Order: sequence, then C-alpha cells, then structure tokens
Amino acid sequence: MLTLRRKQRDIFRPRLAPAAQLYDAFVEAASHRNKADGLEWIEFEIEQVHKEALRVAERYNFPAPSRDDVRKASDEASGHADYGAKFAFYVLETMAQPPWPHEWLRH
Repeated sequence: MLTLRRKQRDIFRPRLAPAAQLYDAFVEAASHRNKADGLEWIEFEIEQVHKEALRVAERYNFPAPSRDDVRKASDEASGHADYGAKFAFYVLETMAQPPWPHEWLRH
C-alpha cells in the first residue's frame, strides 16, 4: 500500500486522477518485482494496471481498454526514465480516444 508521504515524494507520480490512479496501481504491482522472474512480474504489472484501468473507465465513463491496449502502453513506455508515468498516461490516452475514426472529425 502506498502511503501519502511516499506518493508526495514521488516526482514522477501524476498529480491528478485518473492518471495518478493508474500510476499507483503500477507502483504497487512493481513493489512485488523481487518475488517473480522478469516475464512473470511484467505480466503481473500489466494485469494490475488493466484491472485499475477497468475501474477508471467505469468511474469516468471512458471506453474500457483491452489487456492488449495496456500491454501496448507498457511497450511504448519502455525505456523511459519515467516509465510508470508514461505507462499511466499511455493507458489513459487509449481510453480517451474517440470511438470513431479521426477522419470523421474533419468533415
């Protein structure tokens, strides 16, 4: 469980929900990394962030992301110094996409 003090000291943590909720889910899952091998903890993190993303989608009336959407967000964030924040923002970006093609907006 993340304490308020730890949340306040994390310079990468997004300030506002729902990005902060997704980030917190990632950080909580990442705290268990030493209990599994590399592939297992990556899958665990994706699973935990996906679960939180489903809760966020329901609360904010966003389209629910698929597990594959969350995996793609993880892949896109990979290699960044602020991986957790990028991961959260990329998942949120997936959820905020309009359900129609962008070309429709131009007409």
